[in-house]
Amino acid sequence: MTQIIFDCDDVLLDWMGGFRQYAATRLQYSLTGEPQSWHMGEWLGTSDEVALELVAEFNASVHFGRLLPVEGAVEVLERLTWVDITRLHVVTSCSSDTKTVQMRRDNLEAHFGLGTFDSIHCLDLGQPKTKILQAWDSVIWVEDNYKNALMGADLGHRTFIRKRPHNAEYRDLHDKRLTWFETWEQLGEYF
Repeated sequence: MTQIIFDCDDVLLDWMGGFRQYAATRLQYSLTGEPQSWHMGEWLGTSDEVALELVAEFNASVHFGRLLPVEGAVEVLERLTWVDITRLHVVTSCSSDTKTVQMRRDNLEAHFGLGTFDSIHCLDLGQPKTKILQAWDSVIWVEDNYKNALMGADLGHRTFIRKRPHNAEYRDLHDKRLTWFETWEQLGEYF
């Protein structure tokens, strides 16, 4: 049986698109593009502390439960669900708050279908995913955070990392345990 574990934000759901719109409204000026690192203050024109507060606000808001899927993700996962020997899981660091967890679950099920994921694990922002990733032996791990991708590779998981502006600085490191992909169509070719 093939087990595939997905990060959620900017892997399955377009968190950045939703957050950009929310932050622009809150800050009352337009935002373009995406942050070039995990330090979002520079992109937002704020301190990193204010940026983290905005992230926490957004993740607790109704807007968090209305994220759109990343282009191509629905089609690839739909194909994977037809394979009886493939089990899909989500591990995401968004919040462990009951309402936020329910919004995350409802949002995923709205786009990918009820029962598509065998499990959905929601951790607090910045909480390490190690304990959950250790529960599986040799699975496929799909992530966009370089540190989390390495964590999965260190645990022996076959690791794919989605190219995003915030992880561009790591691409030249050439860690052979990581397979970089840009689109879901490219990722789908591996399954």
